[in-house]
Amino acid sequence: MEIKVYNRRSIADYKEDRPHIIISIGDPNDELAPICEQPACKGILRLQFHDWDDKNKIIFDRLNTPESRKYIFYSESQAKQVFDFVQTHIKEVECILCQCDAGISRSAGMAAALSRILNGTDEYFFKRYIPNSRVYRITFNQWGKELQKW
Repeated sequence: MEIKVYNRRSIADYKEDRPHIIISIGDPNDELAPICEQPACKGILRLQFHDWDDKNKIIFDRLNTPESRKYIFYSESQAKQVFDFVQTHIKEVECILCQCDAGISRSAGMAAALSRILNGTDEYFFKRYIPNSRVYRITFNQWGKELQKW
């Protein structure tokens, strides 16, 4: 399965003729990324959470202030949405596009986890991007939990 990473600007004008799905990640309360609808797109999953990793979560949990509680961290329930979305479309697509604002961390974490799950390797994404460790870990672990239920 080919998995690609896009940023907010590049996803607006992407061209992909092969059947594909898009996982679009943005900041909470921001406008959703504009995505050019294409006939080959079989679905779009939109998620919103801040670009914070596990280290930040530990710090914010310890602070426990109104300011620290306003941040939304990637969660297991969102990872389950990813699992369900990918499982729904996996047999009809050739490509998964992962997009976040900068196209460096959150989308790369998602792409790396999906690549490890579906292709057996995540090396490409760790060499070229800075995958968000929380997105990677939770996506990968949730996938295993969901498969155990089957």
